[in-house]
Amino acid sequence: MSEELKGMVNKKKVALLSAGESRRPIPSTSAIQEWLEQVMYEDPLWGWVFAMVATYGLRPHEVWHIAELPDEQGMVNIGVAARHIKVTKTGFRVALPLPADWVERYQLGGANGQAAALPGFEQGPALRGDWH
Repeated sequence: MSEELKGMVNKKKVALLSAGESRRPIPSTSAIQEWLEQVMYEDPLWGWVFAMVATYGLRPHEVWHIAELPDEQGMVNIGVAARHIKVTKTGFRVALPLPADWVERYQLGGANGQAAALPGFEQGPALRGDWH
């Protein structure tokens, strides 16, 4: 990056910080919960998908690459545990739920999870025709 460009970027950072603004507004936990509750009510499948994204910090496409639903500790495996197979941007990884109580709140896991009861989950959005 050129020195001129670095200077422009740094000036913008300083201006944002002095104005008390962050570069990206991050919603509060309560705002995310309120939004998730509304989506869950309107469309349980998409509510579950977005709850997985919010709880585990997943990219939206990674939801369809979860090896198993959350285990008893709430952890999920994303991708394939093989070095030569990379189905997601970051490859295989294990994700922990934050906040952990969202696994139960949004019924994300195991035998009690909603995924098994959601029609078409296994097919992903593109195969169901939901992808716009």
